[in-house]
Amino acid sequence: MIYHLIGDLRAELGDRMPPVEVEDVVGRATVIQQFQITEKKEKVAVAGCRVVMGRLPRDGTYRVSRAGETVFEGCLASLKHQKDEVSEINQNQECGLRVEDKDIEYQAGDIVTCFSKRIEPSVCTWDPGF
Repeated sequence: MIYHLIGDLRAELGDRMPPVEVEDVVGRATVIQQFQITEKKEKVAVAGCRVVMGRLPRDGTYRVSRAGETVFEGCLASLKHQKDEVSEINQNQECGLRVEDKDIEYQAGDIVTCFSKRIEPSVCTWDPGF
């Protein structure tokens, strides 16, 4: 009887806690080299990458990180395989990608992560200890 009371209390506390935002990694790539291309008479930086995990969809949310620090978070402006604009790159393929921030400078070893976010209800892990 008391165990049901504690379970009910734990469920009620979980319902009252704010929901948690969870990130799911869709894919990850490593920057091999930065390239400069001319687009509309303007030089822009493109990251030459190799996909090391999952896939990189064109319409995903991306994070570029260097030495554990986030350099950019947002959307892609371009995703190319060789010279063709593509909608997705799979694991073990190479690609050129450019984020919306035109001022970013890529470095070899930067990590490009594609992720999605979802909201989950909080779970109460409280233990009364008896």
